[in-house]
Amino acid sequence: MLTKLLTKDCIQLANFVQSWQEAIHLAASPLVQQHKIEQRYVEAMIRSIEHYGPYVVITPKVAIPHARPSDGVHELAISLLRLQKPVFF
Repeated sequence: MLTKLLTKDCIQLANFVQSWQEAIHLAASPLVQQHKIEQRYVEAMIRSIEHYGPYVVITPKVAIPHARPSDGVHELAISLLRLQKPVFF
């Protein structure tokens, strides 16, 4: 199932970003471009972390930002962003 969801066009590599918010925007950009999620879903992920804290960090160097599907999800999707320099939540 994961190999069907995580396609090459949804995987990005970058050296660094300025903030965790920028990381979320960048990671979500392929899903927004493919109309799998709306921009408001990206903003909902950021608001959720600002409200609840960095609960999306599941282990050092791995975060899985998410929000409620009702915040702008059109279909089940996932993207991956790999950074050379870590971003801190």
